[in-house]
Amino acid sequence: MIILVIFIIFMVLVAVQNAVYKKFWARNLTMEMRFSRKHAYEGERVELIETVTNRKLLPLHWLAVKFAVSPNLVFSDMTNTAVSDQLYRNDLFTAMPYQRITRTLGCACKKRGFYKIRGNLTSANLLMDRRFALDVGIGAEITVFPKIIDVSLLDFAGKRLMGDAFTRRFINPDPFQFKGIREYMPTDEFKNINFKASAKTGTLMVSEKDYTVEQEIIIALNLESATAWQDVSVAEESIRLAASFAAKYIDEGMPVGLICCGEFIRPAASAAHLFSILDFLARLELSAVTRGFTVDAEEDKVYVFISAYYGQDFQKMFQRVTESTSALWILPANRDDSVKVDEEIAFERWDVAK
Repeated sequence: MIILVIFIIFMVLVAVQNAVYKKFWARNLTMEMRFSRKHAYEGERVELIETVTNRKLLPLHWLAVKFAVSPNLVFSDMTNTAVSDQLYRNDLFTAMPYQRITRTLGCACKKRGFYKIRGNLTSANLLMDRRFALDVGIGAEITVFPKIIDVSLLDFAGKRLMGDAFTRRFINPDPFQFKGIREYMPTDEFKNINFKASAKTGTLMVSEKDYTVEQEIIIALNLESATAWQDVSVAEESIRLAASFAAKYIDEGMPVGLICCGEFIRPAASAAHLFSILDFLARLELSAVTRGFTVDAEEDKVYVFISAYYGQDFQKMFQRVTESTSALWILPANRDDSVKVDEEIAFERWDVAK
């Protein structure tokens, strides 16, 4: 009889704790997951920070945080991680009443892209015979920019290009570059009169501005493949070259625009503009590449073509551009691959390491 009573009490307690955990386990339980930075470059390391907060009296002795992430983000600690098309991770916590737990995971950014993490929380009752799940929509995001590579080997080609373009440059007076003060001339604008200097000298004087050279650079990125299939390593190197030239020219104060996959980013020279170019290149999908790349050149701009594709249609288009303005063609190719370009067309080859 005593055994039966004990058994009944035990079953009641089991039912009660099961009902309590089922109803209250997720109450005031939060899970935050974020990257230490919102943006990084290929090859850089960031941290993924997990924070679990249990703001109630009910302890959670077993709590699993499960999430999937792209294999292009590799954790330094691969414990509890399964690898297939994604990295599937299962991190275990014990959350006592009113406790906050923070865990930091090192993460290497192997490839450009925009990555999101979505996951869920799983817990169990005291006997571990019932499990409960909650989709928390973790929402950690990171944008990995293309790696900025050293393009100094192409500096001589760039300098030659800019030299050829010198006669095409549009030269403007820079309102922020002060050159000096001189006497007023009939052709001077009223806004340039320096009244302070005029009062001192007793004659009209004007502020003379120095001149600055504005040369807009258009990076034309063609991701068509030279073969029947897409060579991902060559395409990715082409994207890195585009990012590197954009960073180089903007750092030198030149307005840079970008043409790629039917999109045109207008030229500008600010840090925010460079960010927009890098963000565009980071999110670029190679599956969106289409055939028939073409550029309608403008005479007052300089074009930097980056194209592994060297078909006759592209070569003819490039020749038409060079007839109206200055242009440079950089041809990325695997080191052992041969390319066939007409002898009269100048280009700079960029070897891609496999």
